[in-house]
Amino acid sequence: MEVAANCSLRVKRPLLDPRFEGYKLSLEPLPCYQLELDAAVAEVKLRDDQYTLEHMHAFGMYNYLHCDSWYQDSVYYIDTLGRIMNLTVMLNPNPDKEKPPCNAQELEECDIFFEESSSLCRFDGNTLKTTHVVNLGSNQYLFSVIVDPKEMPCFCLRHDVDALLWQPHSSKQDDMWEHIATFNALGYVQASKRDKKFFACAPNYSYAALCECLRRVFIYRQPAPMSTVLYNRKEGRQVGQVAKQQVASLETNDPILGFQATNERLFVLTTKNLFLIKVNTEN
Repeated sequence: MEVAANCSLRVKRPLLDPRFEGYKLSLEPLPCYQLELDAAVAEVKLRDDQYTLEHMHAFGMYNYLHCDSWYQDSVYYIDTLGRIMNLTVMLNPNPDKEKPPCNAQELEECDIFFEESSSLCRFDGNTLKTTHVVNLGSNQYLFSVIVDPKEMPCFCLRHDVDALLWQPHSSKQDDMWEHIATFNALGYVQASKRDKKFFACAPNYSYAALCECLRRVFIYRQPAPMSTVLYNRKEGRQVGQVAKQQVASLETNDPILGFQATNERLFVLTTKNLFLIKVNTEN
């Protein structure tokens, strides 16, 4: 009888920053656009016999908004009329003009809960047997994201205070799970958000974002060079890079039902509206 091989995830040390000094709150405004939906989002309702904590978590944390893996500017959801609605966004290249990036006419009809201790397993596609097992221990699962549509979805795990992004490779036996990016201190930061609902990151790793059940969206950018000289007085050295944190507050009291991130923008779906937040305004 074949036994699955026990293995471990190999962290790439050059992708870690032990001198990371935290996120600096930025008050730079984030362009935010709002689109009213023709019909409300179709939500899956709990039956009377589905009353456990697992049921509440699975139904309450379901993401009703889906992003096109091959075209990031296109998102999908299902409305109460049973239609699969698609929105393709083209942002106004001139932000000085008050022209919305999208309107209701652009909407068209188209025909995991982890326990405290969990494991990462690889299954053989032919025998359906487990071939490799990684004991994640305290490495909490945070979210999944499609970085390359030709590859399997990446997954993000908490490692100590950081959040590490891993890319599975089905064809590489010696390197099946590759460490491709690190979000400094984000494992610690997200643990402090008691009302967090969805977590995501840009496919190019330029930022990570999370939203609460109502209204607020937090954006955490990767460290970037400073335009001015900044010194650390305690250590007496010049600071070359700063990681910024930004907060967006949506003008709605409806619960957030969907959340997706692309390289340039965030899509936030509520019961009656779709919000678009332009994260990287320099593009």
